[in-house]
Amino acid sequence: MNINTSSKEAIAKQFQYLHSNAIVIFCVLMLSFVPKAIIAKEVSLTQSQINVLFNKANQAYAAGDYQEAISIWLKIVKQKEEKSARLATVYSNLASVYRHQGKSGAAVRYWQKSSQIYREIDRPSKLAATLTDTARAYNDLGQPRFSIPLLTEAIFIAKQEDLGLVQNVAYLALGNAYIIQKKYNLAIDAYKKSLENVVQTNKDLPTVVWNNLSKAYQQKALITRSKAIAAAEEGELSASKLWQQVKSDRALAWQAAQKAVKIDENSQSLAQAEALIQMAKLDRDSSTESFNIVNDLQKAEAILSALPDSYHKVYALIDLGKLNNDSIAKSRVIFNSAVKIAQEINNPRVISFAAGAMGKHYESQQQYQQALYWTEKAQFAAQQAQVPDSLYQWDWQAARIYHATGKTELAIKAYERAIASLQSIRSSIAQTKGNSLLSFQSDIEPVYRSLIQLLLSNNSSQDNLQKALQTKDLLLLSELENFFEDDCFELEVYTEADRLSYLNKTNTVVVNTIILNDKIYLIWQFPNGKFKKYAVNIAQEKLEKLVTQWRFDLENRENDNYLSLSQQFYKLLFSSTIKSDLELIKPKNLIFVNDGILRNVPMAALHDGQKFLIEDYAVVNSLGLNIRSKQPNSTLEKALVFGLSAGTDQFPPIPYVKQEIKILSKLVDEKQFLNEKFDSNSFRQQIESSKSSLVHIATHGRFGGTTENSFLQAFQSQISLKELEETLNIHNTNFPNDPIQLLVLSACETAASNPRTTLGMSGVAVRAGVSNVLGSLWSVNDQQIVSLIDGFYSYWIRDGLSKSKALRQAQLDLIKSSNYHPSTWSSMILIQE
Repeated sequence: MNINTSSKEAIAKQFQYLHSNAIVIFCVLMLSFVPKAIIAKEVSLTQSQINVLFNKANQAYAAGDYQEAISIWLKIVKQKEEKSARLATVYSNLASVYRHQGKSGAAVRYWQKSSQIYREIDRPSKLAATLTDTARAYNDLGQPRFSIPLLTEAIFIAKQEDLGLVQNVAYLALGNAYIIQKKYNLAIDAYKKSLENVVQTNKDLPTVVWNNLSKAYQQKALITRSKAIAAAEEGELSASKLWQQVKSDRALAWQAAQKAVKIDENSQSLAQAEALIQMAKLDRDSSTESFNIVNDLQKAEAILSALPDSYHKVYALIDLGKLNNDSIAKSRVIFNSAVKIAQEINNPRVISFAAGAMGKHYESQQQYQQALYWTEKAQFAAQQAQVPDSLYQWDWQAARIYHATGKTELAIKAYERAIASLQSIRSSIAQTKGNSLLSFQSDIEPVYRSLIQLLLSNNSSQDNLQKALQTKDLLLLSELENFFEDDCFELEVYTEADRLSYLNKTNTVVVNTIILNDKIYLIWQFPNGKFKKYAVNIAQEKLEKLVTQWRFDLENRENDNYLSLSQQFYKLLFSSTIKSDLELIKPKNLIFVNDGILRNVPMAALHDGQKFLIEDYAVVNSLGLNIRSKQPNSTLEKALVFGLSAGTDQFPPIPYVKQEIKILSKLVDEKQFLNEKFDSNSFRQQIESSKSSLVHIATHGRFGGTTENSFLQAFQSQISLKELEETLNIHNTNFPNDPIQLLVLSACETAASNPRTTLGMSGVAVRAGVSNVLGSLWSVNDQQIVSLIDGFYSYWIRDGLSKSKALRQAQLDLIKSSNYHPSTWSSMILIQE
């Protein structure tokens, strides 16, 4: 294979591996070490000698002797030639080989050198091709924020220079970059542009694009399906429309896969093998006749067996092995082939995935000795490659194997290592918005919960209980980052001494709930800092149904059906031993750090058969991350009040908003923005520029299971969760000594059956540095909510009670009146950091 060919041929050669546009999820940019040329002493070479070396390198490359080619090219670049197209070509050749070997970090460095030369000598066509290659290597490394600007420039140059193939490939790489960011619509648009006037210089290009387009539609359908399920659970009208979109995207994924396979059915390329594998995946998911699936897999296997070894081939074999799960022997042969090739090309990252897949195969067959053997090889290779996104998977796999074989302590240590790796890549996970190959619910959350379960079931030592709670905190941070799709959490770290000081001084007990598959764990922390653990046997599915029903009954003021479940949950959470402990301690406050769906119900409405829990204690909800003794200054000088009493196209009027707003004017200096004065601009401007420590918002709002279906309703527009957070953040940045102490959301509602709904309300406060939120779980449109708000502000601002005690006293006043039903007084909950 002659590397120094004409311009068009050179470009075509540079893109010979474009079918390998693997969508790597998130990984640390690793600098691969370049093998040193074996040169005893640097000797200046004549131009004739350099020409000979060029020819030798080309011959070695054509023969597949990549290490020899690399060694020779490195000799050439050490000659410190003048910057020329030939030197740029050497750098590009080095980069191509390194990427072929899976060393994308080194590939990036050499393509950058090549691009610099092409800029300086003004070779735009070569520059466009090299920028595209560099971007593809960045995609391999999961770094789309670097690849997208390069591709934008490459496409611009390619259009100017009429470089059809470069433009096609650049759009393909751009689509892959958007896939990593989970921007599927943008990816689909890029792939479609890649197919426009496609240049046939590389026959595999259309196959690759159609195949990636199929994957984009498939992933888009999966995301939309999750939204449809959440919308159906929350009773939203959009659910039906979302399901139609899922059906449409699945059909488009299948059509694109069909086109990828049919373009050149006789092709023996890697692109064709990958297209057949994708077709088999879709057929399997749609329960197509097994004959079609087996036929496609057999064709793919035959193609792969004849192809030269590469890391792309290894990943294709891993996918093939997973799809052959009906034949254990066949899967094992395929995985074994993947391992051998990975070892032959000597790429630690690729070895880790091949060995890990083999280990998982043996784990599924409960052959734990072999499973551990291969898993340990995967761990070692991932450590060599310094890739925590790979390492965490194999530590998790090892933990499961240890647990299955009764080696609990080893399992705990393996889980801890897996979580340490996950924490190191939290930023990557959040920035790629949950990544197409990783799901928070299936690939991340179970690691944390499995460790928690082991710690709590192993023994009840104080150390294990504390570790379990610390793990729960790490899970919550990851969950919040997944919900908000970024890693913008800068929590001030407080010591355990701060926490204990607060609990002791305020005589507070913390109640931590942890929901697992078959039970709830309750970990109580008393004012002296000691922990107690209790387990309640109840299936998670049953618990969620009961909680959803209780929430429904609490909202329904037409009867007292709530009482049965209020008492049932009280007995569930408050054992006789705990009640005895509480009688001795006589705490004044209970802080509930609830898990999952338990965040969606008011603990104040628990009932012991004679009275509500709020009648015994002040009840506060918390994420549990920053329970501490240091609290903001209680002095309240100014307040901002926003309200919407008028109806909108989506929501009815809220007649008592005006009365609610008047309450504050009697107690504090405030500015009011009602109806048409309450728009998104005035909301942002007033909060950002006013020195107010209280923000009261009385309007329709919704907190759903995602940021997309969470909002506050202004007069003629909606304020998104992101806009709310940014506005609160800017205020606290502008007034660092006077941050917002309290955010009140008095007419909002959260979805009852989605465990993630209150993450929006509580999470936005944590992220923006707001210490307290008083929010409604459901909307109450009557005079009683005015009485509750009036009582709360009077006890807090006028009488100087703490916020938790002020809310409790206002709730007690309503309970003692004829309006004892919790539909009103328990709708408001106080959330502290």
